Amino acid sequence: VQKGDTVYIEHRGFHKGQLIDSNPEGEPLLVKVGKHSIIAGMEKAMIGMCVGEKVEADIPPHLAFEEPGKSYRSPAPKVRTHVAVSRMCRVFSDRGMDGSHAR
Repeated sequence: VQKGDTVYIEHRGFHKGQLIDSNPEGEPLLVKVGKHSIIAGMEKAMIGMCVGEKVEADIPPHLAFEEPGKSYRSPAPKVRTHVAVSRMCRVFSDRGMDGSHAR
């Protein structure tokens, strides 16, 4: 995965072991990497991932729900770390779609 790619991911976000964010209705989440459609820390963790790969990222508050220009509030207190678990499902890019390896 590179900046600019469009990806489908399975995503779950936790705070203190409690689920605070996940894919709506269990469907993969469509994300344009680099367009700030998800938290910055998760975008950063996805760079370099391959299809089928799973990543667990400990995301500090400044890379969690603190996006510039966003007006929403974090469900997680600013003093704690948000842990996101994602699995890369599919990658689309201007280089074409690759169902087995994203590069």
